Amino acid sequence: MSTKLPLRVKMAYGAGDIGFSASYTVISVFLLFYLSDVVKINPGWVGSALLVAKLWDAFIDPLIGNISDKTDTKWGRRRPYFLYFAIPFGISFFLIWSVPLLVETSMLATLLLIIIVYILHITFYSVIAVPYSSLSAELTDDYDERTSIAAWRMVFSIIAGLVAAVVPKMIVDLFSVQIKGYAVMGAVFGLAIIFSPLFVFFGCRENNTVKGEKTFSFIESIKLTLSNKPFILAITMCLLTWLAIEVVSMVLMFYMKYVLDMEAHSEIILGIIFIVAAVFLPFWVWFAKKAGKKGAYFAGMIVFILPLLIISFLSQGSPAVIYILSAVAGIGLSAAHVIPYSIIPDCIEYDEMKTGEKRAGAYFGMESFLRQFSSSLGAFITGQVLEWSGYIADMPQPRSALIALRALLGVVPGLIIISAIVVLSFYRIGKRQHEAIKKAVARGKRYRDSNAGSTVLSQ
Repeated sequence: MSTKLPLRVKMAYGAGDIGFSASYTVISVFLLFYLSDVVKINPGWVGSALLVAKLWDAFIDPLIGNISDKTDTKWGRRRPYFLYFAIPFGISFFLIWSVPLLVETSMLATLLLIIIVYILHITFYSVIAVPYSSLSAELTDDYDERTSIAAWRMVFSIIAGLVAAVVPKMIVDLFSVQIKGYAVMGAVFGLAIIFSPLFVFFGCRENNTVKGEKTFSFIESIKLTLSNKPFILAITMCLLTWLAIEVVSMVLMFYMKYVLDMEAHSEIILGIIFIVAAVFLPFWVWFAKKAGKKGAYFAGMIVFILPLLIISFLSQGSPAVIYILSAVAGIGLSAAHVIPYSIIPDCIEYDEMKTGEKRAGAYFGMESFLRQFSSSLGAFITGQVLEWSGYIADMPQPRSALIALRALLGVVPGLIIISAIVVLSFYRIGKRQHEAIKKAVARGKRYRDSNAGSTVLSQ
């Protein structure tokens, strides 16, 4: 496998994340706020419903990964999904935001319809996202080049995230009836996200030496994936990182409106965070080469959480102070975007060393589920805390709700990030260990017992 990739391939692959990032960001930042503050559905109901919807995702994502590992077509085993499911992906996104406008019914029935459409959307999301993420492990086997690929992916992801964090409210504000504004926003973004999977389909070619894997059944594949200790540590770190980011994303709109009384500044603050995150991506690629991926992650998470803790103790602070602290948080957020995605492919190669097969789909199926699960878990936590604290939609909040919002912005994500750092401290695949794994794979040597794998990790 060629280890160095042309820039055009990296850019084509990176552009594929535009749709995922836009969909994910709009849902993370606006869906809970939209359903509770605009449609006025109980936030506890919303959080619980979104979490229940992920039970379907728990089944479908690993299954999609297993199926894509075994797919064998003239286009390869990943690319067909980008072509066939791009349009359903966009249409289902639009429907999430249009149900309250298209169907007049009770609040509970409205929520049920939205959840049904939401399940359809996350299904189409996964059918594209799992093969897309799996492709990253097969484009190159170079330790540092994978960080570069992840960085290019995150360049497009953060740019799309910036647009998805700022533009929706601008569209909604054009309409006197907010529900209409959200439906139009859903149509605009639904159309836009159709194109990103097509960039990957036409811009990337799969490695011809990697064919559809046939050896392991779905159940065997799941068991092998869960027995990969480096992957379990890495994916637990990822889950905790995503969960912390999700809680911050979902509470930020509430915090700006009810605690800081700066709702009009929300687009600017989100813009600052995403722009700074994009600018600092090359820095974290460089820093990861110098300090290692673990060291870069530890540093980035500290930079991410400290300014949020400071903001959580402020009351109607100066906009300039909030802007500066948001920029610092954006620097740390940049590391959270690039480092986890560069670690997972190394764990997949560790599995290949032990099993003799490259099962990227199985691993990224698990990754896709946990990433989306973190979004719903974040919504569940935020929704339940708001309900318990006495939150009242679109009204001045009681002191208990304001305290809850402060905790959700600072202390809660801070504790989650500390847990992620502790978990990753036990991870052992560094650059030297990865080189040993690559050599073992190249020799066709299979380490089928845990002691052999431990020997490599101890080098």
